[in-house]
Amino acid sequence: MEQDFLAAAREEEARLVARLELVRSVIRGYTTASTVQAVVTNAPSDRRRKGNRTRTSMSAVVIGATQEFLSYLGRRAESAEIADEMIRRNIYIPGQKPSSVISSYLSTSPLFDNVRGEGYGLTTWKPLPYLETTIQTASSVSGDAV
Repeated sequence: MEQDFLAAAREEEARLVARLELVRSVIRGYTTASTVQAVVTNAPSDRRRKGNRTRTSMSAVVIGATQEFLSYLGRRAESAEIADEMIRRNIYIPGQKPSSVISSYLSTSPLFDNVRGEGYGLTTWKPLPYLETTIQTASSVSGDAV
């Protein structure tokens, strides 16, 4: 009798743990989507009015999510990798080749630059021009080659 109760309790625990994981994955999906929505809706130029509702453009969603992704990643990423991230975040990209659509959005944004063979990065990652001049001046004074 006691063994039956223990076995039933363990089965119930396994069922509940599986259900909890499902609920957590749904929460993660909504959290990611709301984070992207919050990032995107802060840019007034990316909003369109439709009736009483504000609708966010697809390019604004992709730009906001990519900016967040690259900041988290800390390195450049090619458009195919960014497209995979959009899929992971449940952001639908229209077209036959999502990576090309993403490239189109990112190439027109001043927030990103693309280096052939390395991928897209944030323009804020570029070294400041005065910093390069300071490094070259310091190396010429010390006699080191840069």
